[in-house]
Amino acid sequence: AEVLAMYRPVINTANLLTNLKSVEKVMEDSLRFFNSTRHILLYYEKLINNQ
Repeated sequence: AEVLAMYRPVINTANLLTNLKSVEKVMEDSLRFFNSTRHILLYYEKLINNQ
């Protein structure tokens, strides 16, 4: 716990905007893909009980 308490992440601000733009593009592409797929809901209990 002490090691984790001392951890301070460093953000590279030079690449931050570029990385955020690429993440945004991946997110938009993923949403576009999943919006065009059909969905089905499976409930774990029903699968286990074979209903």
